[in-house]
Amino acid sequence: MNSEQNVFEAVRTDGITSRQGFLQKLFALWFDAVVYNQIWEDPRVDLQALQLNENSRILTISSGGCNALNYHVKNPESITAVDLNGYHIYLLRLKLAALQFLPTYEDFFGFFGFGKHAENVANYKKYIAPNLNESAKIFWESNGFFGNLFYGERINYFAKGGLYQHSRNGYFLRFFHEFSRLLGWQPAEVLQAETLAEQERLYEKNIAPFFDSFVIKAVGRMPVTMFGLGIPPQQYEELKKDLAENKNIIDVYR
Repeated sequence: MNSEQNVFEAVRTDGITSRQGFLQKLFALWFDAVVYNQIWEDPRVDLQALQLNENSRILTISSGGCNALNYHVKNPESITAVDLNGYHIYLLRLKLAALQFLPTYEDFFGFFGFGKHAENVANYKKYIAPNLNESAKIFWESNGFFGNLFYGERINYFAKGGLYQHSRNGYFLRFFHEFSRLLGWQPAEVLQAETLAEQERLYEKNIAPFFDSFVIKAVGRMPVTMFGLGIPPQQYEELKKDLAENKNIIDVYR
């Protein structure tokens, strides 16, 4: 069973001819790709809450592999990563092999820090490919029809544009960043803030107006927009139920 079928079986609760069933199918199609190239969510909070040690055995969603790898700092007995999306397992296997077998930190950072580098493909062939299991090796050395037409093997993403340009979450965020800039806002300026007060000022200047725009209010209320954040139709409906009075889904984004 491929990733699309796995995801569809997991999220399907309604018939395909219903509105909700159709959205569930669309979500499965969207998720049949590398969705999260990285998704490093609260790793320090996890470690504080879980109190991991050498006797810990962890079961975690793989996603982009970031948290699964971060748990290694506590040297647990075992970490088992699972994911309905097989693409994420292949990405995690690539990261593990890169950590173990690339000769330098700079080589690893070229892969997963910059996301692209002229030496990445050569380093993959020399150091990583011989240490991947067969299914992961086949995945990174093949591609879908259109991907193969424009880029060749998937491993070429790390030289052509970078992995961050070829994930569904990346497409989603890049689209809205470009939309912001077209309207005269510069969301990246928030990264320059050195104090909380400066961060708040830059937020009010560059990000708050984005959520007040007519287009974002219209597009943001569409369930398919949430797909870019990995939120299936059922979770979208639950989010709406949890909204306080006089709040809407745009307030969740905000």
